[in-house]
Amino acid sequence: MSIDDPGPTGLIIQTIVQPISAADVPEIVVYSLILLLCLLVSAICSSSENAFFSHRDSDTEALREEKSKTSKYILEVLERPKQTLRRQLGQSAVPLGRSWRYVENSRNR
Repeated sequence: MSIDDPGPTGLIIQTIVQPISAADVPEIVVYSLILLLCLLVSAICSSSENAFFSHRDSDTEALREEKSKTSKYILEVLERPKQTLRRQLGQSAVPLGRSWRYVENSRNR
């Protein structure tokens, strides 16, 4: 192997890392914005999940004393946390999967 021969590792790196042209910049910006949007949606879902399940016993008692439909629904959801988390994860994974499929399809064009 000579100095000019990149070797197998160098060939892999050369195929992955390609020079960026001016024509690629808008595509990179769009992908970066999609990535940031997905990150923002994930952060919102995580924080709402944390806020929903971080309650004190006094909050639960106050909900039990209330007789509104909303408080009854919240108490039902809090009684089944695993099912609720499963539903939240499923709903947040579907849009992320669709956006990833969009990115993959646009690369193959």
